[in-house]
This record gives sequence, C-alpha cells and structure tokens, in this order.
Amino acid sequence: MQPLKAFEDTVASWPRISVYSHRFGGREFRFANAEVGHVHDGGIVDIPFPRSIHSRRALNGRAC
Repeated sequence: MQPLKAFEDTVASWPRISVYSHRFGGREFRFANAEVGHVHDGGIVDIPFPRSIHSRRALNGRAC
C-alpha cells in the first residue's frame, strides 16, 4: 500500500473523522465540520494549531 493511502486509511479509521478532497489538492480530514488537517499529494501534512501553540512550537523548531 502506498504511504499516503495508508496514512489516509489510518486517520479515517479514527472515530468521527471524515475524509474529503482538499480545495488545493490532496485529502482533508474533518472532525464533525471542522478541518483537523490535510495532506498534500506530495506528502506534506498541514495541521492547523491555535496561534499560541503554533508560536510555542515554532520557538522550539517544531513548526514552520
């Protein structure tokens, strides 16, 4: 199985997660109606964090 398909199948198996096509390509994962992240066709994963968490992770070199 391809790595991106395996990733999608794993995340889709989580309770109340649904998978949709993302508007810029790739696949989008939602919990109810809220996007919890998406993966681009090239394998880059985007996970939206609140500003405070993102800033903390960026300071520690864990976010771009």
